[in-house]
Amino acid sequence: MRTTLSIPARLLLVLALAITALAYWPGLSGGFAFDDFPNIVDNPAVQPETLSLASMSAAALSSPSSRFKRPLASVSFAGNYLLTGLDPFWMKLTNLAIHLANGALIFLLALCLLKAIQAPDSDNQTRQPEFIAACIAAGWLALPINLTAVLYVVQRMESLAHLFVFAGLIGYCHGRMRMLNGRAGAWLACASVLSGTALGLLAKETAILLPLYAALIEGFIFRFRRPGHKSDVRLIGFFICILAVPLGLGLIWQLGIVLNPAIWLFRDFNLSERLLSEARIVLIYIKWTLLPLPWDLSFYHDDIEISRSLFSPWTTIAAIAGLAAMAATIVTLRNRQPLVALGLALYLGAHTLTATILPLELVYEHRNYFASYGLLLAIIPWLCNTSSLKPRTSLVLLCVFYLAWLATTSWSAKAWGHPITLAQELAARAPESPRAQYALARTYLIASNYEPESPYLAAALPILERTAAMPHASILPESALIYTHSKLDRPVPETWWRNLLDKLEAKRPDVQDEAAIMALARCARETTCQPSIERMIDMFLAALTHPNPSARVLAAYGDYAWNVLEDRALALRLARDATHREPGEPTYLLTLLRMQLALGQNSEAKETLKALENLNILGRLNHEFEKLARESHRPTAPPAPANGKNEPAPSP
Repeated sequence: MRTTLSIPARLLLVLALAITALAYWPGLSGGFAFDDFPNIVDNPAVQPETLSLASMSAAALSSPSSRFKRPLASVSFAGNYLLTGLDPFWMKLTNLAIHLANGALIFLLALCLLKAIQAPDSDNQTRQPEFIAACIAAGWLALPINLTAVLYVVQRMESLAHLFVFAGLIGYCHGRMRMLNGRAGAWLACASVLSGTALGLLAKETAILLPLYAALIEGFIFRFRRPGHKSDVRLIGFFICILAVPLGLGLIWQLGIVLNPAIWLFRDFNLSERLLSEARIVLIYIKWTLLPLPWDLSFYHDDIEISRSLFSPWTTIAAIAGLAAMAATIVTLRNRQPLVALGLALYLGAHTLTATILPLELVYEHRNYFASYGLLLAIIPWLCNTSSLKPRTSLVLLCVFYLAWLATTSWSAKAWGHPITLAQELAARAPESPRAQYALARTYLIASNYEPESPYLAAALPILERTAAMPHASILPESALIYTHSKLDRPVPETWWRNLLDKLEAKRPDVQDEAAIMALARCARETTCQPSIERMIDMFLAALTHPNPSARVLAAYGDYAWNVLEDRALALRLARDATHREPGEPTYLLTLLRMQLALGQNSEAKETLKALENLNILGRLNHEFEKLARESHRPTAPPAPANGKNEPAPSP
């Protein structure tokens, strides 16, 4: 299907792209945040010295965010580093370019869908499809809920994955239009879905939903038809093979995991509570997308109430009723308003991965990167073509929504332009969020450079004490207080240690707790602070009392035992335990190998080296092997092992 765009549609699209770039521009000067540190700042694999197959392989397999590593996104970070170093401006500019490209793809996808329902015998005629498609793209580009996919560097994983998702759907729609016109198009439709999914998965797992989106488009728009209105069994078989069968197998696999109570020990909720809570959250996302208030999009949402039952809170049962009503609306409108039905179905479909049974955190704004497109597809064409409103009224409403979204995005982007303004803004938006308050205190501590007379230091300490007392707060506030006071040679109140230990004993450490433990272990190893040895041991033992202890905590304790306690036997045992916990992580094996070499355990070292060689895919560990070779020729023993993984051990 060839598309010739009218001049007004072209101008509107170009103007929307330019306005979006201007709105985001102030935010490009900001710094790194949150998961940017383990994935980029503290990850030497994405900071290669030269461009080579080995360095790119090391980068591709280095992400700590997922067991699937998301290689394409990590390689893109390495590419940024080779060109401009560790400068967040250029990384955010790359994100903005991807976001603008996705906006252009959304325009093409919306236009294709709008034209697909323009069949001569259809009752679903749409006026000005090019203008409507441009409005959808402009609105989506400006939506405040999509901001973190641009200015939060690591969320390039999300936007890059959807670059292939949108492209795959466009290819599928074009292939289906060719098929309905009696031309060869099956190969294009099928290849677009398969290649889009495969490439998108290299950036993030959310691309696995592309076959579901294509199936929904097929069901609501093309109806599995071929010329002559007969059903096309080839398409039915295609979706059975790429969607129904993998979905069934994946569900069986995941049920065996999520039904194990141990998998939920590091969360504040269980499986049923997660499902009940997500019913509310999926509806909350709609409000955050279309009518966001300044304090809604706070980035940190750990203060959201968990649904403990159908009536606790009472909005849980109301949300379930709302989802049922949405499903009924989809079924009712599938023939009269197929785009409305499709848009709502795409919105719900986009949340099937992150809002169902997987033991993920409850809320993240970037999970709506595709879902927000579904909402606009449902609303904007209907608003432009409904007989209930005059065209001028519809245009005014679109302008009001667009300007409101643009104003909110611009305001937020300005806050993202500096670490301090960002931390202050997010803390103000979420006063009951322990993460938001801790992030503000940490930003102040970094700005203070730990100078005793700094006003930032004076501002940070009371925030940390308040945050430590908040319900469901991690041990990060306590660890930051202990770190800071130890670093400044101030007395550390026993209360802080007691609170930290109580929290670790109450539940299995989560990622934040692990980061806090690693921070204290690192500062003790580097002698930048000297926390109590007795209390440090208590901390490690409390963290390791839970079933299935984390490899990160084992490695951190091993590092502490080797460098501070000088207990080689304990350090070696913990290093072995870490490698058994995550045998596919080379950093733990490298730590174990260095210990074995330092202790003269040559036969054991050979076995560890063999395991490392098996992980040396495309030479990604060649640099580490070269370092080991240089160390072995030194007259002294190899250096003490480094901390377990290149993950955040932030100075609080």
